[in-house]
Amino acid sequence: MMPASVIESPDPAALVERVTRVAACAGNLPFSALEAELAAIRAAALACGHFPAVSVAQAISAALERGERGALVNAWLGVLRDAVLPGRPVQRMRLAS
Repeated sequence: MMPASVIESPDPAALVERVTRVAACAGNLPFSALEAELAAIRAAALACGHFPAVSVAQAISAALERGERGALVNAWLGVLRDAVLPGRPVQRMRLAS
């Protein structure tokens, strides 16, 4: 579980590390633990201003609620990692301009 201090003072590097760690062990985590990790990631991403990551985390949670596991969830976790990588939101804004 994410310490409250990480959510209170968001650290984008810690968010990337957390997403990477969860993606690496997602297949071994029970449903409740994975859902708790995603809730913490979603809260931290919101605090860091990574709004695309918030949306992706919500999509993963919805997939888990439908009973999805395996390749679909792993693929979404890869998308989530891309969404939290440094510089991604800036690049998207530049492309839109």
